[in-house]
Amino acid sequence: MPGYVDIHNHILPGLDDGPRTINESIMLARAMVAVGYDTVIATPHTFEGKPTPALISERLQELQHELNRQSIPPNLLPGSEPHIEPGILAQLEKGELQTLNNTCYLFIELPFFQPLPPTPAT
Repeated sequence: MPGYVDIHNHILPGLDDGPRTINESIMLARAMVAVGYDTVIATPHTFEGKPTPALISERLQELQHELNRQSIPPNLLPGSEPHIEPGILAQLEKGELQTLNNTCYLFIELPFFQPLPPTPAT
């Protein structure tokens, strides 16, 4: 039976409130493997298009390379967790947001205190 898939994880180092270093990311990956995960979609917080899909891909490749070198099994896939904001659809259309594994699915973070839909400040 295949392992679990984590679709919301801040495993990439130095991009948001997740691990600060690649060593912390590796420790997180080991812990995830220990409880049965074999695929992880990296979903760093994004705001106003940053970090860019290119930077997410770069960090994902660096971490995947190190996991492979150390024979740590999780397969990493790209994603992001953009904050919902007025320009989110335009950013998506321009390719400025990383979707879940380059599909048509976008994993968004809803606001804690702002009413939906978000409106520009006046």
